[in-house]
Amino acid sequence: MTTIIDNDDSRVRTLEAFAGVAGPAPSNLPATQPQSFLPPVDRVHGAQQVAVRRHEPDVLRKIKELAAAAGEYFYYRFPVKNKGKTEYIEGPTIKCANAVARLFGNCDVDCRSVDIGTHWVFHARFMDLETGYSLTRPLQQRKTQATVRGDAGRAEDIAYQIGTSKAIRNVVTNALDTFTTFAWQEAKMSVRAGAGCLDSAPRDLSGFLPGYAERGAFRFCRCVGRA
Repeated sequence: MTTIIDNDDSRVRTLEAFAGVAGPAPSNLPATQPQSFLPPVDRVHGAQQVAVRRHEPDVLRKIKELAAAAGEYFYYRFPVKNKGKTEYIEGPTIKCANAVARLFGNCDVDCRSVDIGTHWVFHARFMDLETGYSLTRPLQQRKTQATVRGDAGRAEDIAYQIGTSKAIRNVVTNALDTFTTFAWQEAKMSVRAGAGCLDSAPRDLSGFLPGYAERGAFRFCRCVGRA
């Protein structure tokens, strides 16, 4: 008796049955996502029990003390032109963001990246373990940012680190806006001439510090910190 096979699927099933080999079982499971897009396996959701709870007045006091010591390391300031006028853009640095997150305590900061060819996309996440508040912010960083001439590999490494710092700084300063703003403003206030600096000293300082008058130094000291 001859069996007529009408289509390829029937032919495959007939050959598998004849050979005693079973084909792959059908699966209704969704395709696995790339690992880079999956959340960390240790991610927690909701408020958690902590050994020592946060006390905001103590956090602000510690931030104020540290900002006075850090000074210009806690904020950036650079000029920009706006309709012919010079204005300044200011804000907290990555050092400020890291310090504030550490003093805030009971929180988690994580950063993951995805390579999309000409750019990296960083996903930085902040989580307050006490309240369960969570914030994730993406940041796109180009790979061709000019940093080191003549060494393309090192320039790309530096661009990657710059993107990481930007992403972490952005998510921390947005999640802890009140604390980071307080920190860099306190740091800015601490960078000033303290009492006793010789800003108004006479030009002739030969009797006080020989050699400074010849170099035309009006000011020879800079006090950093509160008086």
